[in-house]
Amino acid sequence: MIDIHCHILQEIDDGSTSIEESLELLKGGEKLGFKTFVLTAHYHRERGYFCEGYNEKFQRLRERVLEEGLNIELLRGSEIFLDENYREILETFKWESIDGSKNILVEVSPLEIPEVTLKKIEVIVKRGYVPILAHCERYINFKLRDYRAIKKLGGYLQVNIGSMGKKKSLIKELIKYELIDFLGSDVHRIRGRNYELQRELKIFRKLMGRDYFNRVTLKKEKRDEEKESSLIEWFINMWKGLFRRDRLRGNIESS
Repeated sequence: MIDIHCHILQEIDDGSTSIEESLELLKGGEKLGFKTFVLTAHYHRERGYFCEGYNEKFQRLRERVLEEGLNIELLRGSEIFLDENYREILETFKWESIDGSKNILVEVSPLEIPEVTLKKIEVIVKRGYVPILAHCERYINFKLRDYRAIKKLGGYLQVNIGSMGKKKSLIKELIKYELIDFLGSDVHRIRGRNYELQRELKIFRKLMGRDYFNRVTLKKEKRDEEKESSLIEWFINMWKGLFRRDRLRGNIESS
């Protein structure tokens, strides 16, 4: 699985405070089933987070991961807070897109009205980026029509796995209409928001079913492998069914 939203990169925001804590978090995520981690450090001017030293910190952590022999993949990324000066923020390029792509993880104020967010999404898309709205279940003024509008504009929606408790009713609605595009942990610290998410992840699996769950947790190439595997499995079962039917017909005719 891929964790598209986590604050595991050390000493850069309100997440991990050391490489040791980062490694412990990564091991916890790997145990839960994650193999790829997008290290989405906050870019939040109001809180004083500017992704300073990102490249150096990322390289140091990747080297330690190799030294530890962890079989995981680290990708670059940021969680960009879109304040009223979001156009200026988009032009700074001091943040990280997801793995150098046009995909960017963004967030807004939990109290923001949908119309303002939709305008921001529209501007981002027109500038050639693909916005992924982080923890979309948190925005208290949003209705289903607003989530649909974001997707219609070309945006995507990410839900926090840990929100399954407090936001279960809303998340079930989002699942019902298949509006969720990505799941993420939004992990920050060992003591606090960590990878103790077994129960919540199990609920997501049950509510979504295998295919939908894989779509929101696997990288594209892995999703393609799963799709191909499912297709092969379907063909095998189909031929088994035909064989059993022909054998049954033969038994009937011989009798």
